[in-house]
Amino acid sequence: MFGGRNDRLVAPPQVCQFDPISLAWTIHSGSGQVPPSRDGHSACVVDNRMFIFGGFTAAEEYENQVYCCDLINLQWTRIRAVLSGIPEAPSPRDFSCCVAWRRGFFLWGGRSDAAGHVFSGESCYDSSIYYFDADSQSWSLRARLDNVQGRRSGTMFRLGERIYFGFGFNDLRIRHEDGHLNDLWCLDPCSGSVTRAEPCSAFYRGPCPRRRLVAVPVSNSRVILFGGTCRFVRYSFQPALPAAEFQRLYAPLLARLPALRASVDDSDSEADPADDVERQESGPQPPDDVEPLEQLEEEPDDSIMGLKDLSDMFVLEALPSLQTLCALAVVRWRLPLGQLPVLLQEDVLRRFLPNVLSPP
Repeated sequence: MFGGRNDRLVAPPQVCQFDPISLAWTIHSGSGQVPPSRDGHSACVVDNRMFIFGGFTAAEEYENQVYCCDLINLQWTRIRAVLSGIPEAPSPRDFSCCVAWRRGFFLWGGRSDAAGHVFSGESCYDSSIYYFDADSQSWSLRARLDNVQGRRSGTMFRLGERIYFGFGFNDLRIRHEDGHLNDLWCLDPCSGSVTRAEPCSAFYRGPCPRRRLVAVPVSNSRVILFGGTCRFVRYSFQPALPAAEFQRLYAPLLARLPALRASVDDSDSEADPADDVERQESGPQPPDDVEPLEQLEEEPDDSIMGLKDLSDMFVLEALPSLQTLCALAVVRWRLPLGQLPVLLQEDVLRRFLPNVLSPP
């Protein structure tokens, strides 16, 4: 970890290392061309090197410099990047996103200033995606996104051979609407094509518009999304089902979840519930009287234009498993749970439970 600030000061230019086994922090001063103190920079690790880009320094200036820290000997190097097919490097900015890809990293988003390095309060947003090649130490433009709104404090992560990015905040939108965003986009790094990703869920709505959302990939097709900041002070974590439907179909069963779990013996717990579900080329059609799932909106408090920090958690699956698809079908078509295998019943019910954080 490097840099950052709180309400009073900017962190010194030190590398902080956390050991999850001993739960201990170690602080390293580093050597070489150590970058000045800053916050709002982006960072990623390529091989055994940590790269940081941009940020807002203690001298109150935006930067677009790239620094590299060798994580073996903690030696810093200031990189004098060259340009590959573009007239200039990414503009000075803070709160951008980056993600490692092969021998370099992609950079997207962030807030620039009309005055360049100097803070004037006139924000500018660039939605283009750049690529920094760590071997040739060069910048190139990977995608110019005219249909994607620029923003700061967004989210960027890799799942398999695709790069996903979105969410964030654009203060130029506040004049007409909330500046927070929750759109999600997918980049094919090889072709440079970008498409809109629209995840669906029959359990809970996706994350509301927010900035500073943390994304942690846990496999090549699954990522955990946690927290962030939004402007709604009465945000609630609610099912995507209409309230009456949820109370009628699932609320009573949630109270029986511990007993349901206890009824599963050890041999059944090792079985795959998807094995009990027959796969058909054409799935069941929803009944005629079933209306599409409603998307409940958050209720803003117009009297308080404050921000709210969130602790909700979501799992995004780019390639959902057969078990997940079965659970989605059960809820979408209001199938009775009593006719399903016990493990699948439990899986469906647990997807309606909000996350509960354990104490540190």
